[in-house]
Amino acid sequence: MTTFAGMTEGGTFTPAPEGTHGARLLQVIDLGTQDGTFGPKRKMMVTFELTSKLMDDGKPYTITNWYTASLNRKGNLRKDLTSWLVRELTTDEILDFSWDTFANTPCLVTVTHHTNDKGDVKARVQSITAVPEGMEVAPLSGEPLFFDLEDYSDEVLSKISEGIVTMIQKSPEYQYVTSNAGPVSSMNTDPLPEI
Repeated sequence: MTTFAGMTEGGTFTPAPEGTHGARLLQVIDLGTQDGTFGPKRKMMVTFELTSKLMDDGKPYTITNWYTASLNRKGNLRKDLTSWLVRELTTDEILDFSWDTFANTPCLVTVTHHTNDKGDVKARVQSITAVPEGMEVAPLSGEPLFFDLEDYSDEVLSKISEGIVTMIQKSPEYQYVTSNAGPVSSMNTDPLPEI
């Protein structure tokens, strides 16, 4: 699973602790098409709040996973959503996909650590699974944020960190929607639904 946990943070960043934690979906940000190792692909970042694990300042840890925006059966996003729901997405759910389905649905996020070439310890989402029956997961303390270039909003964009906004602004989808050419959906792009 490709992850870049902590990339959105400036300065010193304390990685989320290793282990399996109760969590809730905090942010989903459409990054548009980004260049990568395997060529340009539509990307997105999905951030979870570890609702019961607090940092020294009393705020919950967060962890981000980066996905190719595709619901292809072999893709990491589809696999994680299936594990979270404990079932396959239906054809209707795929064709009319909405993050609203997951907006307040608790999950378990398993976090592992790895050390990068600079010697920095980074947290990585190893897996996302359903919460066992009877287990309680605390509510979100942060404000949920959903940014979608298909439904562009300057107001929502203004709530995203500067580094991520810069990344979004480089995408052809952002260039298209801000050029007054119309909604991104009228571009010849590959949106999330893909069976």
